Amino acid sequence: MVFPGSNKTWTQFEKMPVCSMRTAFTHILDLTTPPSQALLQLLATLASRDIDRERLEVLAKDSTAYEDWKYDESPNMLEVLDQFPSLKIPPSLLLTQLPVLQQRYYSISSSPQMFPGEIHATIAVVRFRTKGKAAIGRTL
Repeated sequence: MVFPGSNKTWTQFEKMPVCSMRTAFTHILDLTTPPSQALLQLLATLASRDIDRERLEVLAKDSTAYEDWKYDESPNMLEVLDQFPSLKIPPSLLLTQLPVLQQRYYSISSSPQMFPGEIHATIAVVRFRTKGKAAIGRTL
């Protein structure tokens, strides 16, 4: 059986560099963002229990139910697997369907043990040129 998002031969995929699955799931793919309705629809086809499949289909098709679920649960991929235990997802599907991690321009970098009651942030300075070659710098 060939699952959606997979095929019998490996082909180059421009979304990410050639790497191990560990690297892809650790450093490249976003496992923390709640899955999209389109991905939930695809996951519904992989659920072996009716109750899981039906709930996934509701979330995939009903925008209000999806937004409420996303707001209340804010589920990451691991939590989705916990909520829908009959899902058996091929890694190739996740490799092709999960979004790539987005760049962060800041990070909370303080230590509550070293500086109680304080929050420190690490900020990036972004420099780029416009089409007219004007240099622009912005601290985010």
